[in-house]
Amino acid sequence: MTIDQIRTLHQAKPFKPFTIHIADGASYEVQHPENLLQSQGGRTLAVSTAGDAVVIIDLLLVTRITLGNGAATTRKRR
Repeated sequence: MTIDQIRTLHQAKPFKPFTIHIADGASYEVQHPENLLQSQGGRTLAVSTAGDAVVIIDLLLVTRITLGNGAATTRKRR
């Protein structure tokens, strides 16, 4: 995973939620662009999680990114 790939998702208009998966099996949802901060050097990410916690992630530990928030989408019938 490169910082350019993450920047592309982070700066997308309109923004679409995505999940960052890391090597230890943990995953962190980015529901809004304000929930992600990239360091100036590009190697470190800070993700704001539920409960106002912040997780610091080394980009080298990111194994994949999945789009969406994992919620099932359904259509209502009229």
